[in-house]
Amino acid sequence: MSDKARLVIANEYEVLTDTLVPEFSTPDVPAYSVRELNSDKATMFGLLCDSRLTARLDHFNDACNISSPGFMRAVQSAVVLWPDTNVEHLFLIYQAPEGGSVANVLREADSGLPEDKVIQGFIVPAVQALDILNSYKRTHRGIRFDNLYFIDSTQTTIII
Repeated sequence: MSDKARLVIANEYEVLTDTLVPEFSTPDVPAYSVRELNSDKATMFGLLCDSRLTARLDHFNDACNISSPGFMRAVQSAVVLWPDTNVEHLFLIYQAPEGGSVANVLREADSGLPEDKVIQGFIVPAVQALDILNSYKRTHRGIRFDNLYFIDSTQTTIII
C-alpha cells in the first residue's frame, strides 16, 4: 500500500483504502478492510458513508456499547479525509464476522436447514439483538436476507 493510501483512525486502526470488501459493501456504501495497528491481519471492515447523507451517529455510538451474540460488534467511528477524493466522510468500523454471508451459504447449499437450527441459530439471536436495540430505543431499519452473517466458521448462529 502506498503512503498516500495510509489512513489511521484513533491511533489504533489502519484502513486498507485499496482493499474493498464486497461481502460487506452495499450499492451506496463501500466496505474496506481494517486492521488493528498491532496486527498484520485485517479482522474488521469499515463502511465509508456517503458524505452527502446524514448518518445516524448516535445509533452507531450506542451500538459500540452493545455486546450480544446476535449483534455485529461496532468498534469505532470517525470522520476521515478520504485519500482518493480529499473529501470528509463518516467511517464506521465493525468486527468482521468469520462465517460468511448467510445468503451466499444458503444459495450454495443443496438443501435447507433443519427447523431446530433455524430457530436456535437464526430466530433466537435475531430476537435477542432486536430486544437489545429496543432497550436503546433504536431500530435497525435494514434487516434483509443479504445482510445477515454467520458469526463464525461453524455457521450455526447469525448476527445482524
